[in-house]
Amino acid sequence: MKTQDLDRKKSPCAWWAVQDARMASIKNESHYSAAQKIAADSMAQVLPLVYSTKEVHINYRQRFITIKVDSPRVIDRKNLAFLEEDWSKKGYKKLATDQGVIYRIPRV
Repeated sequence: MKTQDLDRKKSPCAWWAVQDARMASIKNESHYSAAQKIAADSMAQVLPLVYSTKEVHINYRQRFITIKVDSPRVIDRKNLAFLEEDWSKKGYKKLATDQGVIYRIPRV
């Protein structure tokens, strides 16, 4: 899967950024089908099997769902490559930031 790098800086007030993102996610969740929500949830369940991570977050945005792997370290490269190949065929994208790895599921 092709990885795109994003140059994002940390928020000076992280608590407010988290609250704002959480409320926007709650608002946008209703715009997605049950199948897309299940796809995001299944990704969030399988990612800790291939990454050693602090947390995995699901965030519903206006145009896509993001699954963020916080502070990742790959522990199973073979299965990760297999999963990413499958996700790439489905049109999902992978992005890398300083905070972690983000997978995007486009809104249909």
